[in-house]
Amino acid sequence: MGCGSSRVTRVAPAIPGANKWKVYEPDQYSARFIDLDDNSTDLDDSGFHFVESCCYNKKFDPHHVYVPVQRADLSCHIYKVDFKNGTKAEWVSQVVKNDGETELSPFGTALSDDGVLWLCCFNENMLLALDLKGMVVLAEVTCPAPNDVCLSRDGKYVYAGCGSWLGKIPIAAGKGTIWRAETSPPYAITKVAKNCQGTMAGVAEENGQVYCAHLQRMTVYGKPGPSAAKAVMQGARQIWTGYCSHSDASEKVGKYYLADNLSWWDDETRDVLFTPCYRCLGGAIGALLDRYAKLSAIGWGGARVLTMFNRLREQGLDAVARVNDDGLSPEVDLSFSKGDVFEHAHLSLMNVRTRATANYVFKLDAAVQGHAYDGHITHVEHVGDGLIVCVNFQMQKLLIIDGKGLVQPP
Repeated sequence: MGCGSSRVTRVAPAIPGANKWKVYEPDQYSARFIDLDDNSTDLDDSGFHFVESCCYNKKFDPHHVYVPVQRADLSCHIYKVDFKNGTKAEWVSQVVKNDGETELSPFGTALSDDGVLWLCCFNENMLLALDLKGMVVLAEVTCPAPNDVCLSRDGKYVYAGCGSWLGKIPIAAGKGTIWRAETSPPYAITKVAKNCQGTMAGVAEENGQVYCAHLQRMTVYGKPGPSAAKAVMQGARQIWTGYCSHSDASEKVGKYYLADNLSWWDDETRDVLFTPCYRCLGGAIGALLDRYAKLSAIGWGGARVLTMFNRLREQGLDAVARVNDDGLSPEVDLSFSKGDVFEHAHLSLMNVRTRATANYVFKLDAAVQGHAYDGHITHVEHVGDGLIVCVNFQMQKLLIIDGKGLVQPP
C-alpha cells in the first residue's frame, strides 16, 4: 500500500479563524426537535447510548436523513427522519457484521447516490457498507479507528479519516491517517496519507483533495498520485484555525473552538465546508494541544486504559474479551467526553475557494420549545432551503434549525 508523509507547513498569520460570531437569540429563529424513537423498538432514554452523525443524499432520498444510533446494549440501528414533516424517527434496520457481531460504535457516515450507507465502525476498526435498498452488508473494510468518512464527487471512492496502527494496536489520536476505499468490488483500500496532524475528526473530498478537521485546525491534503500503487496525498497545508482572535461577542475572544464532522453546505458545488464547533477550550490549553498533537494521543491512551479497567471491574473479564475479540478496540468510555459545559449551537462555514468564513451561534435554552439541548453537536447537515439538521452525541433527538435568511454561506 502506498503511504506518504503529510507534514503541515508553518501556520501563516492570515489563516482564517473562528472569528466574527453572529449570535441569534432563541426568539430570532425557529427550530424543531425529532426524537430518535419510533415506538416499535423500545428505544427509550434508558436504551439510548450514543449517536455521532447523520447522512443525506438528495439523489437517493430527498426527504430523509439517515441516522445510526447505538443503544444501551451497544447494538447499532439505522433510523430515517423526515426533516420537513416528521415527528418521529422511523426504524430502518439493525446493523450486524457478516460474522454476527452486533456491538458496533457508529461514528461518521456517508450516503451514496444509489443508497449505500458507509459507516465508520470505530470500535471494530473498519468501514461497513450497508445497502439500504436490500439491507445487505456489501463490504467490511479494515482501517484503524475511523472517525469520519466521505464520498468522492464521482462516487468511486470513500475517504476515511482514521487513527494509525502501533503494531496491532489502533491509535485514535495524535498522528492520523487517511484511507481511500473503492466503492465497488473488491472494495480495495489504500492508505493515502500518514503522519496527519492531530485527531481526524472530520473529512470531506473535492477534486482529489481531502479536507480534514483536526479539532483545533483544518488541513487540506493534496491530490493522490497517478496510479493506485502510488495513491499518495502529496503535501498538506493548514486552512483554518479554531482560535477566535476577534469578535463582536467579546466573551468568545481568546478561545479555541473545536471543529468536528465535515459536510458540504451544497454537495453539488462543494465550495463551502460546514461543521459544528462542538466544544471550546481556553486559549492556553487549546494552544498547547494545537502545538503538541502527541498530548492528545497520550490522553487518549490513558483514557483507554482506564476504560478497560473500569469494564473489567464492573463487567468482568468476559466483557473485556468480548469487546476486544476482533482486535483491540480504540474506544474510551463516554464519561470522559461529558464533563464540560458548552451551552449553544455553534456552526462554522468556510469557502474553500475564497477562504472566507462565517460563524454563527444559535442560543439554546428552555425557550426553544422546552427541549433540553446544548452545544455538543458533532454533525450538521444542510438539507436544502436553509434547514440544518444537528446531531448531538449526548442527546436522543435531532435539532432542526430553520436557518433560511439567517445563515449565509461565505
